[in-house]
Amino acid sequence: MSGGAKLFIFILFLPFFAAVGYDTYLAYFSSEERMNKVENLNIDPDAFRVTDLGWVWLKNSTGSFNWAREMMPMDTWTRYIDPLLQAPTMLVALIPGVTGILFMMITFVLGIGSFRQYSTKNKQQAEYSVYENAKTNKMKFSKK
Repeated sequence: MSGGAKLFIFILFLPFFAAVGYDTYLAYFSSEERMNKVENLNIDPDAFRVTDLGWVWLKNSTGSFNWAREMMPMDTWTRYIDPLLQAPTMLVALIPGVTGILFMMITFVLGIGSFRQYSTKNKQQAEYSVYENAKTNKMKFSKK
């Protein structure tokens, strides 16, 4: 896989890393009391709560949330947007990364894009395979 493809996948996973960091911050580092518990290694695993995407949007940008809600028809909002906003932020943030990996797998199988070097369509590149060498270099046996 080329360096550009790896960078592309990394960029697509950045929202997931941000969601994990935000949830970790809220659970363990958002107040002085919680920070003291972490410093004393008195960590409660049940304190970790996964946030919903809608809650994160409302907490950080209420104005854009209200603007988006006013611009969309109520039927579209309740059918498509509301279920997405009720989903965990980490799960929604995984969608671009997983889609990117599936895209890379498809391009690898088809031998297009950055995976063109692995394609066997070009005869010069296919000569390294074991099957091609087996067809051209037949073994000869001699009787003694």
